[in-house]
Amino acid sequence: MKFEKHVNTFKEYLEEHNYSERTVETYCYNTNRFLNFLEEYYPRIKSLVKVTK
Repeated sequence: MKFEKHVNTFKEYLEEHNYSERTVETYCYNTNRFLNFLEEYYPRIKSLVKVTK
């Protein structure tokens, strides 16, 4: 996965700010689902910075 480093950074941030284990797990799961969607349907997106509303 291209964005694994970013997801890990996000997970560390959540843990450092004392989010519950279940919340961290759910947020990371949904983030990974979104990133998988982008990789599958929008292969032209190479960076999270380029994702807009």
